[in-house]
Amino acid sequence: MPKQTRQSISNSQKAALRAQHHLKPYLSNLALQKWFHEMYKQRINPSSISRILSPAFAFLDNIQSH
Repeated sequence: MPKQTRQSISNSQKAALRAQHHLKPYLSNLALQKWFHEMYKQRINPSSISRILSPAFAFLDNIQSH
């Protein structure tokens, strides 16, 4: 079995995830996980999504995403 490597998620990716959540607040974390994978070809845990959507990352809402 190949060893999984962790990939960091950039602040711009986190900001895009938060923007997607603000645009479509009805999406579940699993739907956001699927969107993130389709967008960036990178896996993300639902727990990471919850953490990124928490108020601790609210500062990302003010940066310009691509």
